[in-house]
Amino acid sequence: MTCIRLPLVCSAALLVACGRGDDDRLDLDAATQRVLDELVQDDGDIVVLAQPQPLRAGETIETYAPATAQSMIATLELDEDSWFFWIDDVPSGEFSHPSRLVAVGRDSGEITVVDASWWPVRDGLPMWSDDAYWSGDDWVFASPGLTAPMPRRALLDDERPALDCTAPGGAAIVIDEWKPEENGERNFTVGSANMNDAFELAGLDTTHFGPAGAETVDAPADFEKLDEWFRAKAKELKPGDPLVVFLNGHGWVNEDDSHFKPGEASIGDVYETDLERWLALFDPGVNVVVVINGCYSGAMLDSLSCVADAAYSATNAELPSYGDVDDADDPNPNDSGSEWVSSLTVPLFDILTTPSEITRIKDKAASSGSNFFRVLIAECFEEARKYDAAYINGRTEPQARAGAAKTTPPQADPGAPMCDGIPDPPPPTGCSDAGLDEIGKVLGAMLGDDVAAQACTDAKPQPAGNTTLHSNGVDTSTAAGPVDIVLTGTHLGAGIDLSLFPCGVGELATTYCAGNDAIDGDAVVLFADFADALPMQPALYYQYGFVFDSDGDSSNDYVPIPQYPADFFTGSNRWYQFGGGPVGWTLSVDDVVGNAPVPATSNARLITTDSGLVLVLPASELDVADAAWRLSAFEHDGSYGNGGPWSGDLVPTVAQGLAPLQ
Repeated sequence: MTCIRLPLVCSAALLVACGRGDDDRLDLDAATQRVLDELVQDDGDIVVLAQPQPLRAGETIETYAPATAQSMIATLELDEDSWFFWIDDVPSGEFSHPSRLVAVGRDSGEITVVDASWWPVRDGLPMWSDDAYWSGDDWVFASPGLTAPMPRRALLDDERPALDCTAPGGAAIVIDEWKPEENGERNFTVGSANMNDAFELAGLDTTHFGPAGAETVDAPADFEKLDEWFRAKAKELKPGDPLVVFLNGHGWVNEDDSHFKPGEASIGDVYETDLERWLALFDPGVNVVVVINGCYSGAMLDSLSCVADAAYSATNAELPSYGDVDDADDPNPNDSGSEWVSSLTVPLFDILTTPSEITRIKDKAASSGSNFFRVLIAECFEEARKYDAAYINGRTEPQARAGAAKTTPPQADPGAPMCDGIPDPPPPTGCSDAGLDEIGKVLGAMLGDDVAAQACTDAKPQPAGNTTLHSNGVDTSTAAGPVDIVLTGTHLGAGIDLSLFPCGVGELATTYCAGNDAIDGDAVVLFADFADALPMQPALYYQYGFVFDSDGDSSNDYVPIPQYPADFFTGSNRWYQFGGGPVGWTLSVDDVVGNAPVPATSNARLITTDSGLVLVLPASELDVADAAWRLSAFEHDGSYGNGGPWSGDLVPTVAQGLAPLQ
């Protein structure tokens, strides 16, 4: 975020000309003129909106940002009564994209400018809804030719039967990541509804995830529901079946290294590695085609090269996508919704409603050894350039990416198909438990195949669905889902190799680091598997605690306060906590000093599998011979179980004491 201040250049003799009213304060007309003179250039599209009434000193204007991109919030604090302006530097563009928050002081005349990526909000609500924005009522400047988007018109004027485009077994998913609290409803809901109609017309078994109540939506676009859908379809679809994925919503690239999934591109709550992980579940013989609409969506294509046969995006990694653009030279002025999606659906519906065109695509696919939908979407992508006003006028650069060569993964547990040139993943360990098998692969990659095999035999099963006592010593819950511990294990050894587990997203897993240094010498490895997959983008709050009595000395261990006699961390003095919530996951390490946690230096790493956790730490951080440990898992709604719902599990329990490390 960049903030600049521009002083008022106005002499006392020119006070009236500068727009001072009877109360000797700057009026809106004068403030507007100053903004236009100082901040608006003649080149490029731009819209400047103004609040008709001044804002009061002490108010704070923020911008919207998705829950997983809170670091992108821009803030403008008003030191005096001010006129407020929003300069949209990419009108018609979908978000995120450059804009500016501007305040002009009524007394000082000083201009304050804050660079922003999202629309301004006041008291939690957009200062201009889509309709208010495009009404033009608060426009004080707009580049020539800008017009409001058209309301939706049906692409199909009547009901038409599904045509014989695909053999039974083909599936499609429409993921509309627009949310009710966001701007852009018309663009995204129209595009998703039309793509849903097209896929159904083509005979694909189509499921539409999106905001509840939106047109054609079958289920809410909840991360866990999406995960369930992909896992179920991965079991159903067979080699030769088509899978078409349409992902739609506001997009951004996370450039904050301290935030959730740094460096990744995202459309709504779906990050590029989420989509990559879901598609890696499918047999490589499934024909996977991905279509992505959103700002900077081209940044997602690299991650899909190994898991999709073809992928297409509305724009490249540097430019935003656009809503409905109706320029004077627009070849498709009656379209609606996002510009690229509406342009894509023109040839899509033309082909799908013309039997001879369907036959032509089928013949082309057969002669090239390809698949109907790969040929269909490829042709529509090229044809869409004729209708896409944003592309025609140089605002966007739609991208196409063919999949790389893939190797067939083990059928019993597919894992991610790997691109040529990337080392093959470790082989299956042979563990009968699927979750333990994944943990075994991690251990094998770090410590060798013998350790992977050892994990299969040495892991300790834990009671499932057991009753857990809350820290208050009174309430209980039944351990369930991602906080129901089903097995645990430990390994002490040397020669650890973490080259395949760098901090962040790696080829085999995502790794969270407490420090940046490598682990040299002996290491301590602890692992656990849970009844359900870990929620990597959770709506609730989670705390997984690997806690130790690091030295066998009880005099420096944590003693719970009287209100919480069954505190999960009782009897420990070093805490490795993996915590998650709506803003992402972190790994923290603390020492107990004076019966209170104090942040500690550590080079520990926490590696996540689908339903498991693997903690790796230098043996030097513990007195291994005398150390003991406990694992706790806790889920709550933000109230920590104090009056709200919760679930948890402990191994061993507080009553049992910590378990020896050796």
